Amino acid sequence: MDTSRFTFLLLLWALASSCAFAAEPLPAIPKSDRILNLEEVRNFWINSLKNKSIPKKPTNLHPERRAKWEKALKQRDNQIQSIRDGHYDTAALKAQLTHNLAAYLAKKDEKSATITRSQLNELNLHLEKLKTLRLQQEAARKAIATAEEVETLRAKVSSLESEISQLSSSCQH
Repeated sequence: MDTSRFTFLLLLWALASSCAFAAEPLPAIPKSDRILNLEEVRNFWINSLKNKSIPKKPTNLHPERRAKWEKALKQRDNQIQSIRDGHYDTAALKAQLTHNLAAYLAKKDEKSATITRSQLNELNLHLEKLKTLRLQQEAARKAIATAEEVETLRAKVSSLESEISQLSSSCQH
């Protein structure tokens, strides 16, 4: 995959996965010398979450435990659906590149390892830029809110000054 195409896909994945919400940590990809693609990482995560042991369903004698159990099942199902929907694609790409880099190094395939290392570094750089942009966006939102509040206060002060001026002039007559 050429660098410009990789960069483009990377940005799309970063934007798409920015909606991913906090859930249970994703399972670690086991070490192997097999080269993985993105779909294999997603499938591993989905199957690992599906196959994870679930506590026994609580009886009706403990409704608070049952509600907690149902919430945990729903969170797991939501996380699986989010993986399917591509919300974790950036994390999957990072896991894929990290795994493949280790696999290439184990195989002593320096050329592929160098390319993968470069892609991983580029991904990390883009993620840092995205993080910085999100922080700047939040700072801009706060600055706009503050500016709007200041403008509202200025309008109130102006209104009060006008009232004081009117009262002053009416007291002098």
